[in-house]
Amino acid sequence: MDVRQADLVDFEACVALPATIQSTHVWQLRLTYDPLATQLGDDLGVVLSRTRLPRPVTIGPGSMEPLNQLWQRAADVLVAETDEGIVGYLVLTLPPSLPAVRVERLVVAPAARRSGVGRLLLNAAVQWGRAYRYESLVAFCAARNDPAASFYLRWGLRFAGYSEAFFPRGEIALFFHRPL
Repeated sequence: MDVRQADLVDFEACVALPATIQSTHVWQLRLTYDPLATQLGDDLGVVLSRTRLPRPVTIGPGSMEPLNQLWQRAADVLVAETDEGIVGYLVLTLPPSLPAVRVERLVVAPAARRSGVGRLLLNAAVQWGRAYRYESLVAFCAARNDPAASFYLRWGLRFAGYSEAFFPRGEIALFFHRPL
């Protein structure tokens, strides 16, 4: 398998890859606070727990931005390719206020999932970020996208926060971070 920078001719193959995934779990956030600690100052904590859903849900890409618009504003697009063609892609963007490179979208063909394609794409993203002297790699996903959240945690990213209204329908986003 080869991971390389995408060319414009790769765009149609990337669009053709299904960006949906099935999830059987959701990540729930619970705010906690210690009433004794509030006497000394504000002490608020967040507990993140993985909970099984009553039935699987189908989840689309985190950002509903069409790939052609995302491709235009990307810092880079990386593709994973085998003899059969493109089996995955990763879109990198540069957040305006952070010295970081952000995984804006990571898609792996259903038949190639759980075979190391995502890991290879993220490894290439780390190399890309280091080459351009960025300090960290950040990623995000919907709280109900258990496959993505679990993958980022297994790969070595750390939970870095959340936003209750990050996605267009007000869905909770989880953020992950890894120093480069």
